[in-house]
Amino acid sequence: MIQLLIVNSSFYIKNNNLQVFQGTLKIAKDNGMLCDIDESLLFPNVNKLYKVSNAFSLDLYKMFKEGNASDEAVVEALQEFSKKFHHPYQRYCLNYTRAVKYLKTLKKEKSTD
Repeated sequence: MIQLLIVNSSFYIKNNNLQVFQGTLKIAKDNGMLCDIDESLLFPNVNKLYKVSNAFSLDLYKMFKEGNASDEAVVEALQEFSKKFHHPYQRYCLNYTRAVKYLKTLKKEKSTD
């Protein structure tokens, strides 16, 4: 069951639609469009969350694949992940309201154009 969770989490991380949007926004900016959008306000630290989550998923998957996934090892990995993930996730949550407000402002500006 835990192995299925790891595989699903890894799939989600690899196929995160937010990263698709970030990439599309970057391409648009590279082509002179949407240059006034501040992506640091929309995605304050999404890349950090991605890196920490991806590293955890890969470490846990490797642990199971190599047969080193004792209860103690899994608990230790989860505790380590919690330490690394807590601060970036807390920052993400604190900035979420600001990001939504910024997105609403962008939508409002677009509708008045």
